[in-house]
Amino acid sequence: MKHKIKSLVIMSLLAVLSVAVAGAQNTSITLDFPNWKAGESHFDEHEWTEVIAGDIPLVITVPHSGTKKPKEMADRTCKDEQGRLVRGWDRYTADMAHAIRNAFLEKYNKSPYFVINHVHRRKVDQNRDIVAVCGDEKGEEAWNNFHIAADSAIADVLRKFGHTLYIDLHAHGHENQRLELGYNLTKEELQKAFKKEDLKKYAAKSSMSNYIAKNPDTDIWELLFGAQGFGAFISKEGLPATPAMQDPHPVGDERFFSGGYNTRRYTSSEHPNVFGFQIESNYRKVRDSKANMKLFAEAFGRAYYNFANTLGL
Repeated sequence: MKHKIKSLVIMSLLAVLSVAVAGAQNTSITLDFPNWKAGESHFDEHEWTEVIAGDIPLVITVPHSGTKKPKEMADRTCKDEQGRLVRGWDRYTADMAHAIRNAFLEKYNKSPYFVINHVHRRKVDQNRDIVAVCGDEKGEEAWNNFHIAADSAIADVLRKFGHTLYIDLHAHGHENQRLELGYNLTKEELQKAFKKEDLKKYAAKSSMSNYIAKNPDTDIWELLFGAQGFGAFISKEGLPATPAMQDPHPVGDERFFSGGYNTRRYTSSEHPNVFGFQIESNYRKVRDSKANMKLFAEAFGRAYYNFANTLGL
C-alpha cells in the first residue's frame, strides 16, 4: 500500500516530526509516522525516497540504489575534499533490500524498516553531506527527503523499542569478493584493534560506541573479531566478511570501505540509542542473481537474529 508524503506540512495532531528543508523557503516535510503500519510504503511527492515501515528494531538505509535522473535536477559536478567526484550507483542494492524484506516476512513474519533512495547518484549522493549536491535546489530537496525519512524511521523504531540497530547498505566492486563491514574504523585501525592496541579509543570511535556506552562491559574486540560478532555469524553462513573471526581485517593493499557519512551520522552521540555498521556487498554470490540475493537475504536474517541475541536486543 503506497502513501504519498507531501512536501508541504501535513497538519496532524499525530505528527511529531517536522524538519525544515535546507535550500527551500517556507517548506517542510512532516512524516506522520505514528500512523505508519508495518508493510506500508511511503513516498515523498516526487517518489524520490521510499520508506517501508517495519516491526523490528532494525533500520536499513539504501542510499545509492537510485536510477531516476530527474531533468529538473542538475548533475553533480563539485568534488569532495579529496578531489573526487563519485557518481556511480550501487547496482541491485534496492533489489537486495526487497529480498531481505521478503526473507524476513517468510521466515519470521516480521520485517526491518527500509529507507530507499530512487534518485541516481549522478544527481544526489545520499551518503555525503548536503554540500555534495553542489547547491542545486532540487538536489537539496531530494537529499532532505531521504534524510528526513531516515530520521523518521529511526524515530518510529525508538518510540516502539527504545533502541535500534542501523545498517547502511551498499555495493562495492573490489577484487576480494567478501562483505565489508564498516564500523567507522579504517583497515589500519582494525589491524591495531585486532592486536588489542588502543581498544578503548577504537570502541569510542566505532559505530557501536552508543551500544558500548550503555553496556560498558561490552568488549569491542569480541564484537569485531569474536565468535559472537556479526562478521562471524554471516561468515558461518558461507558469506565471507571482514572484520570477522574468520577474516579479521584487510591486509596489504586490499581496498576497504570503513563506513561513510550515514553511518557516522546515525550512530553518533546525537542518536544515543542507535548503533550499527555499513555493509558493502560484493557482487558474486550476493548480487549476481535473484537466487543468490534470496540466499543472501535468508543468511542475513539468521545472522541478524544471532547478533541481536548477542546484544540482548
